[in-house]
Formats: sequence, structure tokens, C-alpha cells
Amino acid sequence: MVDTEINSIVCGTCERVIKAGVKRCSYCLTDIRAVEPLSGDDAVLAQMHRARVVRRNSRRRLAIKSFQITCGFLLLFVCMFWTYATFISSAGTLPISTTNLSGRLSADTGWENSDGGSGRLRRSLYGSRIEQPIAWQTQLPANAETSLVADSQHLYVSLSNGLLIAYSQLDGSEIWRKQFEDFLLAAPLAVEKMLIVPSANGILYALDSSNGNELWSVQAGNLLESTPLIYDGRIYLFGKDTWYVLDAGNGEKLWQKDMDTVVHKSGRRFESPVMNDHYIAVGLGQKLLIFDRLTGEQTYWYNSVSFPTKIAIDNDEVISISPWLIFSVDEDSQNPWWEGRLRSLWLQLYVWGVAPPTPLPDRLWGNFNPPRLYFAPAVGSDSIYVAGERGSRLSTDALLQSYNRKDGSINWKKTIPQITSAPLITSDGLLIAAGPMLVLLDPESGEEIQLLDYKENVSSPISIESGTYYIVGGKNIQALK
Repeated sequence: MVDTEINSIVCGTCERVIKAGVKRCSYCLTDIRAVEPLSGDDAVLAQMHRARVVRRNSRRRLAIKSFQITCGFLLLFVCMFWTYATFISSAGTLPISTTNLSGRLSADTGWENSDGGSGRLRRSLYGSRIEQPIAWQTQLPANAETSLVADSQHLYVSLSNGLLIAYSQLDGSEIWRKQFEDFLLAAPLAVEKMLIVPSANGILYALDSSNGNELWSVQAGNLLESTPLIYDGRIYLFGKDTWYVLDAGNGEKLWQKDMDTVVHKSGRRFESPVMNDHYIAVGLGQKLLIFDRLTGEQTYWYNSVSFPTKIAIDNDEVISISPWLIFSVDEDSQNPWWEGRLRSLWLQLYVWGVAPPTPLPDRLWGNFNPPRLYFAPAVGSDSIYVAGERGSRLSTDALLQSYNRKDGSINWKKTIPQITSAPLITSDGLLIAAGPMLVLLDPESGEEIQLLDYKENVSSPISIESGTYYIVGGKNIQALK
């Protein structure tokens, strides 16, 4: 009921209607002696207006309270989900394969991929043998398309015409050859008695390394341009924005992971995959990505500004080289919870002057401007050696640099007229193909120890238990014993 009392007063502070004749508002204690009283219809209208205001405010308080409760539940859900995903949940391991074939982190009796082993360290337990005479040489029917790889008995080379040939390490005689329908853009993987061959048309082949007979083949993607990795019978194969895990025993696809192209914005292939007992590291777009080997879950990423194309992993350390930066990260590194899209927002707020600078992603060290058009690094226990076809954008000479593994500082640099292959660490020095010359350098100083001149460009030197092998003029394999 609306109070129709004559001679009412409307409080100017709380707008409540009270009886005239009092000194203070009974609701808010405001002094109302100077307020003119209302009478008749004016008092009734004031009372009705106050009732509407009360109802409106009540509805507003109810809506605000409901919104606060909803936001509270939403925040609680997000916090619980983040806590579970970060500290409690664990991804299941990848399916088990039918075999236990595994590769090696670095070279031993063989040279299983273009850089020696799954760590791509380019270091050998054996000497360069550069002082020895040529033991044998054999002519290739076409130019070599990829680097030499080897197991304990044979050398393997892919040619520009799609031909794959196996040669004896003993005397260079041909053991077998196999013609493929498409180009072989990546070196095969030689492991125990199996040769795994990626082809440009997306088919992955497994061959018997003793005779070249096909064991199995599988269509794994549209284009395969990198050598796969293998561990515990699982083949890790990298295509374009997708990577696969296959059973080395029969080629069955056990698992695949499609990368988030919205986040990585790459539209590119994976670059230089490497692996150790625990992790896989690979370049994609402008990022170095690290994955758990057993679960396939991504554990870390680092934005290197430009495309990381050469990567190595050794002693819990991942080394990555891009055109503008060489850097090192701990394999166990983790991105903070706000990494990703929030970093971009934080950076924008910093540009506007309303936020502090964004912290750099976790890394051990970094050094800008490695040699241009660089080859794969050779990773020693204390130093990293990086060679490039040019020292800088304005230089015509090639450059070889040694970096300290502790802090990334440059130990020494050496200008060479021409470099035609990645450096190789041997037991007696640093071996590098310098145009028509095979050169052995002192790894501590870069000083020349010995040199062989072949008149034609030398490439793909490898050093294994049975000998040192390299290609001269693109079509001639030579051996030092």
C-alpha cells in the first residue's frame, strides 16, 4: 500500500518519504528541517516513485550478485582446470611397436643419417685419416643428391635421378641399387639391418640393407624432406605441419600430431628433427619446438625471430641456429602459463607504456649473426663449430666460427675462400671440405694441420670405424683407410 499521509517530506539524500515535523530523516539521519513538506497528490507520487526506485535497485543488486557468482564459478573452473592440466594430468605414452630398433645419439661404427646420429652432433670417435693414401674410389652414375650415410658394412647414397645405391666399405664395389619413382630429397636412415628411405612423393620405404629388397612402404604425407628418427622401434617422421609415429616393424601408423597452424603460422615443413632418450626437438616456422618423446606432448617452444633450420641435442642441451641467432636451451625448459597469445598482449601493453617489459623466454645463452647460409653445426664437449658459405651479407668469403658452449661467446673465427660441407669433429682435429680441398684444423685455435687438394669440390666427409669417406666432384666416392 502506498502511504497517502498529508504533509509528507521527501529526504533529499535517500529520497525516502517520511512524515513532516521531524528534524532528521529516520533512515539516513540527514537534517531535513529546511525541506518544504508535500501534501496531497504530490506526497502520493513521491511515495510511488520511491517504490519504483527501490524495486529497480533491488533488481540491479540481484543481477550484480548473479554476475559475481557466475564469474566466481568460472574463475574457479579455470583455476582448477589449469592446476589439473599443469600439475596433475599426464598424457599417455605412445603405442608400443613390434620391434625395438633404435638409433644412436652420435656416430659409432656407422653414420646413420646426414649428421651422424639422432642428436646431429657431427662428431666421430675416429680419426680423419687425412695423412693416408686413397684406399679406393668409385664413380657414381649421377650426381649425389644427399650426404653419405653408413652402417657397419655399407655406404649409401641417394642420387639426383632417384637412384639409391649401396657400396661396400671394404673396396667400394656396388652391392645393390634401387630406383625410386620420385626424388629422394633427404638422406636415408641406416639402422642395424634396415634402411628407411623418405621420398618426395610422401612415401616412406623400409628396405633390407643387405640386398635393397622392400620390407614395407607407407604413404605418410604429401612431401617428405627430412630424415626420420627411430627409437624403441618407433619411427618419428616429420612432414609439413604434421608429424607421425610409425611401427618400424611393419610401417603401421601408431600416432600423428597436427600442429596448430594458427599459433605457429608456418605453412612450412619441420626442420632438422633431433632426438635423445627423453625429448624431440625440431624447427617449425619461426620457433624451436620441444616434445616429450614418450607422449608426443609439446613441452617448450622458443621464438627465434627467424626460421631455425639447424638443430642439435647433447647432454640435456638443445642448440638451435637460425639466420639471425644461435642459442641454447635446457631440454627440460618449460614455458610460463601466460606464454603464447598473452605474451603478444603483454608486449602491446608495454609498447603503450602501461606494462613492464616482457621477460625473454628461458634460454641458456644466445649470440646474434652466425655465418650466413650455414651448414649443420659440429658439437663438441666444450665448443660448437658453425660454417657458412658467407661470413656476412656483404662478404664473398666463407666463415667458420667456434662458439663456447658455456656462454655462446666466440672462441675464434676463420675466413676460408670456400666451404662446401658442414664441419666434422674427429679424434685428431676438425675436418672440413673447403671447396676442392679437404682440410684438417686444430679445434682449439682454427689453425691448419693438414690439407689435401683434389681440384674438384669435396663434400659429405664422414669418419667411421672402417674409414673416412667423402664425395669429390659430386660423382666420385673416395675412401681413406
